[in-house]
Amino acid sequence: MIPISQRLQMIASYLPPHTRMADIGTDHAYLPCFAIQNGFASYAVASDVVVGPYESARQTVADYQLTQKVDVRLGSGIQTLRAEDKIETITISGMGGKLITDILNDTEHLFAVETLILQPNMGAHFVRTWLQMHNFMITAETIVHENEKFYEIIVGKKQATVAPLSSAELQFGPHLLREKSAEFQAFWQQEIAKRQYQIAQMQASGSQAAQLKASEMQAEIEKIEVVLHG
Repeated sequence: MIPISQRLQMIASYLPPHTRMADIGTDHAYLPCFAIQNGFASYAVASDVVVGPYESARQTVADYQLTQKVDVRLGSGIQTLRAEDKIETITISGMGGKLITDILNDTEHLFAVETLILQPNMGAHFVRTWLQMHNFMITAETIVHENEKFYEIIVGKKQATVAPLSSAELQFGPHLLREKSAEFQAFWQQEIAKRQYQIAQMQASGSQAAQLKASEMQAEIEKIEVVLHG
């Protein structure tokens, strides 16, 4: 059985049973191999745009004797997918939220995809906004804390229509905002600390533009604190 990180295990746990999946930016193909081995997926496309990770993925799939179930492809984003793959679920993880949405904007290659499981390293609000605009309802969210890093995981399911999210829900996540778990609290406390550090740097510069940016960032901190403690 292939060993994978807690983050990837959590992503796999959201896969519909025996789904046909595509893992975009697959790196070593750990996630699709794990999904096949554990019955989360019946078939997987493992795609990467960079030759090195593509070769690593091919090696992983061969090592675990999964070449009949995991098809490794070299190419950009979801352009590697074909209608005959009948992909139902796409996973994209370990990228910025804006890059994830850029990949998903190639909508003609989404075909009949019903589920998106996305893990942005930053800019999660871009992901939530895209999901809302393209009628994917956010059905689950979680934050994983691993190796001193926080990872937001967002699950979207295709619907005929989707109710609009508030600005707070787009920033913090509708499910995460309701639950306010210990991981959620710790993640946003860390975000406050980052902003406070940046404000100190800006104030030290003395420039008018930096002072204005520092004021904007202070307003962000106050908004986060209202969510955490209000």
